[in-house]
Amino acid sequence: EISAANGKPVERRLQDPGAITLLATVRDLDATFARLKRLGAPVVSRGGAPVHVGQGAQQARIVVVKDPGGHFVELVQYDQPQPSQSPATANVTDVRVRLTVEDVDSAVRLYRDALGLRLLNEPRFVEDAAGSSALGVDRGQYRVAFLQVPTSGLMLDLVDFKGADRKTVKAGIQDFGSTRMQIRVRDADAAIAAFAKFGGTVASTGGKSVELPAGNSTLKVVIVRDPNNLFVVLIESPPPAR
Repeated sequence: EISAANGKPVERRLQDPGAITLLATVRDLDATFARLKRLGAPVVSRGGAPVHVGQGAQQARIVVVKDPGGHFVELVQYDQPQPSQSPATANVTDVRVRLTVEDVDSAVRLYRDALGLRLLNEPRFVEDAAGSSALGVDRGQYRVAFLQVPTSGLMLDLVDFKGADRKTVKAGIQDFGSTRMQIRVRDADAAIAAFAKFGGTVASTGGKSVELPAGNSTLKVVIVRDPNNLFVVLIESPPPAR
């Protein structure tokens, strides 16, 4: 286990727990990838070029690069265009977030069973040489759980790896490469307890929530660190007006 603090860069690989990947579906991968290369973005995919993956309607070309903050960006262009509400002139047609976790089963119990996100699939390990190459992982298997935040279109994917070299990197919220996500909850204290049950900790000073001004009222807010070093801002929704 490696630690970083005091605003230092966090050196994670895509297969390391705590790594965040922004997945962007694009209409023109080659032009987008060319612009990123001109900007000097390091290419993570093995061979330094897009890789063809998938089967049937899910066949696509994928390439992964790394941004200056240590996060990963996966560009995806499907062979068959996917349904999208984006304008015809837009290059990016869909965006989602993927978190690399130590164990998908445990993470699903936290985010689905304890916090109420919807699980959209049954995650199973696959051995996919092309997919691993696109992700920059040289061997092993991986599985992905697709979750959706209720009442929103926000997707959170959870991925873990088996048979690949991995390391856990702990970092502070101030370190480059750390990530935070905001979630509105009905009961912040209950959500804190859910994270604690799975090994999460409160990152806010004093180890408890605080009241922040919000117009003529206040919001109860707390930041927790989940077991995989994702920082989650829990915002307690005020009760409905009577």
